Amino acid sequence: MKTKSILTPLFAVTTWKENRNLYQHIHTYTNIRREQYFYINFLLISCYDRLADTINQNDEEDDKLRVGGFTMEKTYDKSDT
Repeated sequence: MKTKSILTPLFAVTTWKENRNLYQHIHTYTNIRREQYFYINFLLISCYDRLADTINQNDEEDDKLRVGGFTMEKTYDKSDT
């Protein structure tokens, strides 16, 4: 008998630090309250280890995109519609 599994997406909630570097995980709520927005990033499972790197290396001055080897792309903004 084959079993079926429920797919679980890998995602990261990211915000901007006060110094404008991308930040995630710690202080996210404070950043959302200050900036009034956040990003939801849906990632391939192959990105899991790189995402974990951004959580483990989270000094105030760290650039999360660089730490994880990610690149910034234009986002969809619902206010653009």
